[in-house]
Amino acid sequence: MSDASKDFTETLSGGNLYWPSNIQHQYDYMEMEILRFSQRNILKRDKWLRGDKKSEPVPTSWGPDDEMDITPETSREASTTKLIPKGKILLPIPDNVSYTDGPQWSDQSVNALGKFGAQVVADMVSGQHEEAAGSLAQAASVGQTMIVKGILSKLGVDPNAVAQNIGGKIANPYLQQIFQGVGMRHFDFNWKLVPRNEKEQMSITKIIKTLRSNILPGFSDDFSENTAFGDLIQPDATYGEDGENSYTQVDKWLTVPNIFNLKWKCRGTEIKSLPKLKQCVCKNISVQYTPDGVWASHMMGGSPQPIAYNLTMSFGEMSIVTNSDVVAGF
Repeated sequence: MSDASKDFTETLSGGNLYWPSNIQHQYDYMEMEILRFSQRNILKRDKWLRGDKKSEPVPTSWGPDDEMDITPETSREASTTKLIPKGKILLPIPDNVSYTDGPQWSDQSVNALGKFGAQVVADMVSGQHEEAAGSLAQAASVGQTMIVKGILSKLGVDPNAVAQNIGGKIANPYLQQIFQGVGMRHFDFNWKLVPRNEKEQMSITKIIKTLRSNILPGFSDDFSENTAFGDLIQPDATYGEDGENSYTQVDKWLTVPNIFNLKWKCRGTEIKSLPKLKQCVCKNISVQYTPDGVWASHMMGGSPQPIAYNLTMSFGEMSIVTNSDVVAGF
């Protein structure tokens, strides 16, 4: 067994969820790594720096159970967020895998100033004053047409309709393609999940519940329990007899849902023939418990379970893809 296959087998035994049970040996698959937002707690270090250092040993590093992994000697930083891996879900590569890059262009009328103004400036900067004068004269000539169009528009008349009726012509709108940027890529993936035994039935149930719980927010009663700013903006603080703050759990804040790292893999190794995906948010999840249009079940674990599921998920990347990203494999 290769090192990659060995590592992959060990990863699967570490509590990750997957379907079908033999996915690591017979399928190319999508790996969905779930990442949780977590605030870096610089206050923990600062408390040690300002507190009673005799009562505690000097920390040399922060372990995985701590909110940050920097040493006390590290320069002071502002609180920020980090992403903590929670686990992975493995599903076969869906049938509907496609990529669409969407540079956004729009047809815009630039009028005389946009048409000739740039050339006038370019000619003047390069010292070609005669050419600049010619371009300026063209702009002024066309500008007269724009003035007439403006007056007719204010009178509630369509300038092009008047010009067409009189001379059989309309004013040139000087259309150009203007680049507006690029949108973020979106992906819709669909799986039909059919359990073959009780183990796979339990796995599918856990996968669906895990995905749904990780794309939805939770409630929080404070802005940030780890920063002085979070303490400052708590309006509902109450004080007990011992002088300690106590807060009532209320739904003042919604926590940020978790995000996803999506990768195409085969036996633990990334598939190079498919472009990479940037970090994604899940924008929609749909579970169809009657994928064949009728309720059908079988008894497992003492209760009826669906014989199949349709799982549909919509993802959106969190940053745009540039030409350099394409070279890097995205």
